[in-house]
Amino acid sequence: VGYGKSALDMATLAAERTREVHHVFRSPNWLIPEWILGIHFTFALFTRFGNVMMTSWAQPNAIERFLHKQLRFVISGFWNFIQSIVLFQMKRNAKDQAARERLKTLVPTHKILHDFRSSGALGPENYYPLVAQGKILPQQAEIAGFTEQAIKLTNGAEIPCDLAVVSIGYLTPTFPFLPEKYRKILEAEKDGAQLYRHLIHPRIPRLAFAGYNHGSMHVPAVEVGTQWLCATLRNEISLPTAEEMEKSIEHIRQWKRENIKFENARACAVSTRFQQYIDILLMELGISPYRKLPNIFAEIFSRYEASDYKNIHEEYERNKARRTMPLKALPLDT
Repeated sequence: VGYGKSALDMATLAAERTREVHHVFRSPNWLIPEWILGIHFTFALFTRFGNVMMTSWAQPNAIERFLHKQLRFVISGFWNFIQSIVLFQMKRNAKDQAARERLKTLVPTHKILHDFRSSGALGPENYYPLVAQGKILPQQAEIAGFTEQAIKLTNGAEIPCDLAVVSIGYLTPTFPFLPEKYRKILEAEKDGAQLYRHLIHPRIPRLAFAGYNHGSMHVPAVEVGTQWLCATLRNEISLPTAEEMEKSIEHIRQWKRENIKFENARACAVSTRFQQYIDILLMELGISPYRKLPNIFAEIFSRYEASDYKNIHEEYERNKARRTMPLKALPLDT
């Protein structure tokens, strides 16, 4: 039961080892295919080009801002093209009408960008083929209850089963170890703690969250975020007022609620917009975000990896030795 990464992985694992698997979910999502026309998905999503095409609450440079404000048809056209490829790859698994009907159950009614800018799930390689073969039987419904031998669905169906795996998410983060006044601030919203730069709260002194800025390239985001936190805590970066930081938090909160599906930790996620996020933090640290220059082709189209950020601490320390004034936070929301 469920349509997240864990549910998909377990359904595929079970289907390869047992006679029959029923996959129950409220609504299907677009899955990130491991291969897109023979190209590994990381070359589409983990390059600067792929991230520039990803809509975000902030664009770190003028070229990106122009593209997203004045040439929106280019962005929408790109994602419509990606959607058509993913749909083609899904449907080519069907060998007969019954298989086509099963796969049709898995076609979302919303646009692919809606899922790709959220915590999109990487589709198991064999999931769609197993659905086409009838080894996974998809059902769009909700759980109504259980009997001793079966699971009951809201569409009236009953599925006899030996084992039910319920994989429907997680709870909103809580902070029982903090004073009550701070818990009220951090636990006020159902989609998680709302933080400035996804790292600090302007009303809670001497507390920082390294690791809550989670995204598709998690380790570099955490390490760059931690470098930013250290600089901030040492007063090496001049931050805006608490009111200005709260205004920035509110802007991102509204953008996420309008553009990203609900998740219990949505407020903490940078997800597939990791490049814009890391770029802004590096710029505030006085470090160039363009890690592959002077090779402009590699900078735009080559896959970014954790190793591209391995020397940021040394760069920061060298630059700091030459500075006479503190750095300033950029007038960008992230």
